[in-house]
Amino acid sequence: MTFKVGDIVTLKSDGPEMTVRQIYKNDTLECVWFARDLEGAPLTATFPTETLKLYQKVDLSDY
Repeated sequence: MTFKVGDIVTLKSDGPEMTVRQIYKNDTLECVWFARDLEGAPLTATFPTETLKLYQKVDLSDY
């Protein structure tokens, strides 16, 4: 899958919504998100692309 800066992603194993901040040539992405349990402090980490998926917001108004 191809990601771009600004995409909203999550880990395939679940987790918070994160924004792609930087793309590296070695198939890793730097992501940023806000920790609700740390009073909204911004956190960053680098993840291999194969561990991420695009975030799909579920529209519950259809149910």
